[in-house]
Amino acid sequence: MEKRIDTLVKSLKIVQSVLIVTLFFFLLAVLFLVNMESLSTLNLANAQVHMIISVIILIFVASVLGGHALFKKRLKIVHEQQVNQQFERYREAFIMRSSFVEMNGFVALVCYYLLAHSTFIILAGLSVLLMLLFFPSKRRMLSDLKLKEQDLSDLEE
Repeated sequence: MEKRIDTLVKSLKIVQSVLIVTLFFFLLAVLFLVNMESLSTLNLANAQVHMIISVIILIFVASVLGGHALFKKRLKIVHEQQVNQQFERYREAFIMRSSFVEMNGFVALVCYYLLAHSTFIILAGLSVLLMLLFFPSKRRMLSDLKLKEQDLSDLEE
């Protein structure tokens, strides 16, 4: 069982690392493109830009909170299942939550590309920080599933 948990955590770390690296490289590409002199961004009125910023911030907050709420809801259902099934459901819930956060980063970077407003870089940076904050570990997984090392030992016997 211990090996299975380590394999699961390792696979989640790989997925999360790929999401973070992809977002980071997209961030670098967008920064490069926006800073090129020949690239033109959308030319909108200041009020329109502020409205777009407000909407994107609301979407950002709603999707992060919504993704986390779905993650917790899925884990609540998981507690009623056998431990082996809990691990598979945990993986699904974890990837779903990570996808919500990563999507926010990409949307923020596309908005930065179009509007060249620094607020969107901050939102993209927050996405990366949240992904690092939720980075998987064995301890975090056991805590989220409300399992103890002793529960795993009992399964192996």
